[in-house]
Amino acid sequence: MNPCTNLCRTLNTIPSAQGGTYLVVLWLRTACQATVGRLGTIRFPRGYYTYAGSAKGGLTARLHRHVHGAPTRHWHLDYLRPQARVLAWYAFAGNHYPECALAQTLLPWGHVVCRHFGASDCSCPSHLVYYPHRADVMQAFQQLAVPMAPAPTASERQPVDLTQPACWYGGTRAGFPLVQPVWRKPPCTSRKCTD
Repeated sequence: MNPCTNLCRTLNTIPSAQGGTYLVVLWLRTACQATVGRLGTIRFPRGYYTYAGSAKGGLTARLHRHVHGAPTRHWHLDYLRPQARVLAWYAFAGNHYPECALAQTLLPWGHVVCRHFGASDCSCPSHLVYYPHRADVMQAFQQLAVPMAPAPTASERQPVDLTQPACWYGGTRAGFPLVQPVWRKPPCTSRKCTD
């Protein structure tokens, strides 16, 4: 079975009507230029990218679109996706980890190459983060295990909790080894599972 099929098949672990947020990890083999809707023509350097997004009622459908690409351009990622290869995805149920928090957590270890990419409805610099090297992505993902704030007072926002049980992970492609899952998801015991 080819890696795309394995990566896509893991989407079936998400309940079809489940809403929440997600991360897509991409690899761009060569630098390219793409016209990204109203953002204009952008030069994307060779390297790794993470894209944070949300889907109110269909994480499975949204991630399927990003894994396989889409014939129509609706989301900013649709413009870059034909040139990039999806290596992995993560999905978080509900609003426990908003897409802005995901992007802001990963941004200090990467770079913004297109301002407002995926972030036209918020004040974030971008929801697409660029990393020139694999090690940079690995370091960024390790930060997902770190709470985003100290113990809050009653009037402060709650810290990010990645120990929630409703988190899914879609396997890797092209030998992209990610850090140990920070969610301590139990291993799959199904004989059908190859990821």
